[in-house]
Amino acid sequence: FSFISFCLVSGSIYLINDSIDYKTDRLHPIKKYRIIASGKISIHLALLVAFMIIFAVLLLSYFFNIKITLILFIYVLIQLLYSFIFKRIPIVELFFVSSGFILRTICGGFAAGINLSPWFLISVGLLAFFLIVEKRKGEMLLNKAKFIKTRNVLSNYSLSLLDKYETLLATGSFLTYALW
Repeated sequence: FSFISFCLVSGSIYLINDSIDYKTDRLHPIKKYRIIASGKISIHLALLVAFMIIFAVLLLSYFFNIKITLILFIYVLIQLLYSFIFKRIPIVELFFVSSGFILRTICGGFAAGINLSPWFLISVGLLAFFLIVEKRKGEMLLNKAKFIKTRNVLSNYSLSLLDKYETLLATGSFLTYALW
């Protein structure tokens, strides 16, 4: 149940985020084919469906496991804050994206009925942060190669900075995983 719930909620968040970004997505060589940017569905319908799914999942999860409901609610709140505010703030946006992976892990622990080690959670967090840094680095390289702008916040990063994060996070992920 928790896996399907997270899939539905995260898909709904993508609909909301794509509704916010539809103008810039229309200018992107790949994102312009997304369902909202391409005009296949209206922003109004996308938002209606997204919020209905979120509401339904939170309501249903309440009857299954209140801890999972709480994690899903926190996830929705964090992702909405990211979509509306924090995706424009360098470094902070990396924390917001990686937090979603940590929350998924915690929810999986609750669903399986196991206690997750703090070292395991730190490992997941550092690895998620590493993957987001790698995604931003890839976007920066794509921007340079194709002269396109994939996301505004990238202008606040440099490849040198992301390389330093990459080294730090790869080492931190390995060490915390070994300690776990």
